[in-house]
Amino acid sequence: MLSLAFCLAISACDDRSAQDAFEREANQAATGISRTDATGRVIQSDPDDWRIAPFFQGFLEIQAVPYPNPSTGGRFTMELWITGVDAVQGLEIYTPHSTQPGTLLFVYEEPTVPLQTGVLTVEIEPSSLSPLRDYATARGLHRILVFDRNGNLITYGDLQVD
Repeated sequence: MLSLAFCLAISACDDRSAQDAFEREANQAATGISRTDATGRVIQSDPDDWRIAPFFQGFLEIQAVPYPNPSTGGRFTMELWITGVDAVQGLEIYTPHSTQPGTLLFVYEEPTVPLQTGVLTVEIEPSSLSPLRDYATARGLHRILVFDRNGNLITYGDLQVD
C-alpha cells in the first residue's frame, strides 16, 4: 500500500513538472503561426502551436486550430473536442498585453462549468487582441493562452492579424 502511494506521488510530481515546462514554453514570445485557410484546413503547421497541456491530455483535443490564420478582419474560429466528463472547468482566453508587460488581456470566456463533452466552437474577434479593442491596433502576431477557470493552462498558439 505504501509503495502504491509513493508511485502515485511520483506520478503527480512528474505531471506537475511537465505542466510547469509547458507553461514556461507558453510564456515565450509568439514566433510563428499554423497557417490555415478559410475552411480550417492546415496549410503549414507550427509544431509549437496548439499542443495540449499535460494536465488535459486525454480530456480535450483540438478539433480545428484557429482559422483562418492569418485573418484579414474576420473572426478566428477554433473547435475544441471535450472528451472527458466533468474534466474541463470552463474556458478563458487571454493574450499578453502589448503595452503592459507581464499582464494579460482578456479575449474570450466560456463560463459553462464543467464544459460539456462534445465539440465547443470558439470565435475570437481580431479586435479583442488589442488593448484599444479595434482592428487597426490588433494587427500583428499574438500569442493566445487558453486556460480553464481555475487558471490551468490548456493550450496556446499564435494568431496573425493582417
